[in-house]
Amino acid sequence: MAERRGRILADAPDIRVVEQTTEESTLTRIKRGVVKKRRHKKMLKATKGHQGVRHLHFRRAHESLIHALRYSYAHRKERKGDMRKLWNLRINAAARANGTTYSQLIHGLKLASVDVNRKMLSEMA
Repeated sequence: MAERRGRILADAPDIRVVEQTTEESTLTRIKRGVVKKRRHKKMLKATKGHQGVRHLHFRRAHESLIHALRYSYAHRKERKGDMRKLWNLRINAAARANGTTYSQLIHGLKLASVDVNRKMLSEMA
């Protein structure tokens, strides 16, 4: 059997590198305990508040976080449409209180070439 000797190299800041030598070749082995622990802690901290094992076990937490981030991205896009619907409702309510409809009001504003967006209109209403 080949004789093995281990020696710690101080080149890497966070990763502990152990050089193992045999008679034939030199192998470098990386011990990543510190880096892995830090990454797992970061993931578990991000899933704080998720139910069940989704904030306790790394694999489930990782899954949960990926889905949560995907949902948050999609819902940020949805929120823009929701706000536009809300502005349209407010404009319509104000238009009907003044004896016209939303579509007639918007059409009239376009004919008069009034350049006011729906957000501003809803705040005025």
